[in-house]
Amino acid sequence: MANSLNSSYFYGMDTVYNWGNRSYFTFFSEFNRPWNGIGVIEALIYIVIFLISVVANILIIIRVLRVRQLKTVTNCFIANLAMADLLFSSGCPFIAVVRITGTWVLGGFFCHIIIYLEFVCMFAVIWTMTVISIERFFCIVKPNCCRISLTMAIVIVILIWVIAFAGFLPMATFFNIYAFPFGNDTIQICTLVWPSNTTVQVSIVFVSCLVLVGFIVPLALMTHNYYRVFRTFWISRQTIIKKECSSSQPTVNMAVQPAASTLRSHSSKLVSHNMKVRSLRSLRVIRILVLLVLLFFLMWLPIFIAFIVIQYDGAYEYHQMHSWMLITSSYFAFANTCVNPFVYVFINERFRITINFCRKTSKEQPKADEIASFSASANIDRSVCTTSLTPAFCSKLL
Repeated sequence: MANSLNSSYFYGMDTVYNWGNRSYFTFFSEFNRPWNGIGVIEALIYIVIFLISVVANILIIIRVLRVRQLKTVTNCFIANLAMADLLFSSGCPFIAVVRITGTWVLGGFFCHIIIYLEFVCMFAVIWTMTVISIERFFCIVKPNCCRISLTMAIVIVILIWVIAFAGFLPMATFFNIYAFPFGNDTIQICTLVWPSNTTVQVSIVFVSCLVLVGFIVPLALMTHNYYRVFRTFWISRQTIIKKECSSSQPTVNMAVQPAASTLRSHSSKLVSHNMKVRSLRSLRVIRILVLLVLLFFLMWLPIFIAFIVIQYDGAYEYHQMHSWMLITSSYFAFANTCVNPFVYVFINERFRITINFCRKTSKEQPKADEIASFSASANIDRSVCTTSLTPAFCSKLL
């Protein structure tokens, strides 16, 4: 016999892992809600996120595959990020169904596979973003230290997925369906129950490793890498400004004072204009770098807090966590799959140029001279990374 503790917890006997009487968190299921329309609203939010993510990320993948000029190391990682985002957001429709029904109606197979794949894709998304920051760090800050070839980039992508699939196998094993009587009905939930162990709390160990490897380490790496990129950019910018200021003082003969005055005035205006343009580019680069780290922190922090609270809440029998809290935090993580294409791709000028051609007929390809002209001005190949950095060049890289 089972009793409900709140709308997100059941209390009953565990005969699978010999826990005895214990509580079960419902995760995506929720029962006894004050208004059934809440589930419909939650489902609509999931569907909107899913549709935006599908359109944006499929567009990115298609462009990388079809346009030869986009087959670079950075864009290899961006394409993998788009693929991981697409697969991660594919869980939204399934969760939407469960939010409407209030009970898990998708069967045992999907209980195992959906949750498992969500964790796998989440890891792939986060570490692909981290690898992009590492690749940018070596390209801009230490161009002669380590060069990542396209083959090496593909190997890194494969490694990310292999580690993700192997590391989250416990999710596929220990997420199971449990049925509980509730009034005249029976409610099924897909929940996580770890094996009983008197020596160590397996759930606490797992969630601690998850938060460390899935959030803290990537956040630290991204913050360090983008700070160093910004610092390199800023030093280069200051050097260029000093050179422009020193070169703007023309040496002229006293006999030609009127001409010298005109030349000095024109030179001063030109330098002022150049500095204004560079300042705008500086602000753009700074905004992008801050945005990359800030978005990662804000959009992934809630779901990791939810993971921590769920484990500690159940382990110490507090039972204060509610399913809607997990759902709300998941919105931020899923919304990240819609944001990434704009942050990592549409700010990339090379991508913006090629995506504009999508407005033409589907069979029409970018003109060779247009692509070549752009490639000459915004190339991010390793050979270019070894040149001296300028604010304009850095802005193309990001």
